[in-house]
Amino acid sequence: RSFLIDVALPRSPWWLFPSLGDATATFKTRRRGTLTYSVAAAEPEAISLFDRAKRRQICLYPKDGSETGYSEDDGRAVDVVEHNLRVRFEPSRRFLEGTDTLRLRLLSASSTIRLRLDDALAVQSVTSLEGGAHLFFRVRGQNSLVVSLGALAGRAGELELTVRYRGIHAPEGIDRETMQAPALGEEDETAIEEALVYSNKTAWYPQGSSDDYALARIRFEVPSGFTALTGGTRVTTRTADGRGVFEYRQSRPGKYITAVLGRLQESLSRDAGSLHLEAFGVSRARAESARQIEKALEILRYFESEFGPYPYDSLRLALIEGRTPGGHSPPGMIVLAQRPLLLRGGLKDDPASFSDIPGFFLAHELAHQWWGHGVAGRNYHERWLSEGMAQYAAALWTRHSLGEAAFRNAL
Repeated sequence: RSFLIDVALPRSPWWLFPSLGDATATFKTRRRGTLTYSVAAAEPEAISLFDRAKRRQICLYPKDGSETGYSEDDGRAVDVVEHNLRVRFEPSRRFLEGTDTLRLRLLSASSTIRLRLDDALAVQSVTSLEGGAHLFFRVRGQNSLVVSLGALAGRAGELELTVRYRGIHAPEGIDRETMQAPALGEEDETAIEEALVYSNKTAWYPQGSSDDYALARIRFEVPSGFTALTGGTRVTTRTADGRGVFEYRQSRPGKYITAVLGRLQESLSRDAGSLHLEAFGVSRARAESARQIEKALEILRYFESEFGPYPYDSLRLALIEGRTPGGHSPPGMIVLAQRPLLLRGGLKDDPASFSDIPGFFLAHELAHQWWGHGVAGRNYHERWLSEGMAQYAAALWTRHSLGEAAFRNAL
């Protein structure tokens, strides 16, 4: 027998039981607290040991001695084709309110779909034109949103699903892949001009459960005086009801969306052939951002001669401040965090950062537009390849710009 629940459900916990042949066991340990062991045969890495308190995967591996050389695309139930994302930000209190209409392609018959969304963000509704209001629930401690397709279960093809959500969510800072740590005993009193970077470190908007290339239409609303940046073509910048509105269009599929918010000033906007360049920086870095984007264009042209055409139509650079240097390279954009001039000293030397080679770090981040976005690994085990290729690409740029001896020293 089957039954349809056609009433408003109380705000009480939901429980998912393992499918036939699967298992879940939760047990207490003396040193690590409560752990969860699970077997999920439908997953490529079926065996999992998970620390829910720390949200840390202890181990994850295939069952029956299977190989880890799988593709994350295999067996995927849904493909995100396009985001129509509208977000209102209140940076002072880390609040955001968003609506994302996802155009989805259903790849297999399923009664539910799973999306990633940070636990700090409360979902208000999930709707579709064909199915009306959809039943949904969150999976505790997994930044997960499970949506019941209801009457649409088992169908194939495309549908549009609109997720409305809101909450207080503080983004994590951007890191340098090869970090420089402050020296012991250093106390920085210099004020940092704040900028917020909502990156792929957290699921700040609904997204696929694994890397999923998608088109995007994006509209950000921020307080007056703030700028909101992302990758793609800038469609419009205007003021509405005393707030800034920034709209973008990503006409080539990107792996994720990043938002940079701050009192950023535009320092350059020009075309270089078919490529459009834009540079922004906080007040102390505005002039430097224009110089960095010109250097980035020089590096980009060299990489095109080595790796093929740049994968996107535009390149946007955001130069912000941080207590440690850092970088992030979302599709069509580079975000660089630099220490203010008064704080340039006092960092432990990290030989892998090559801070003594001009342009090395910029070249590394720019190389990710090819290695990481233009070309990506089949699953998370292979993500080291994009880091390795980006580091080697920066070494090639060192040889091109500074000569063979500098290249050999870097190696």
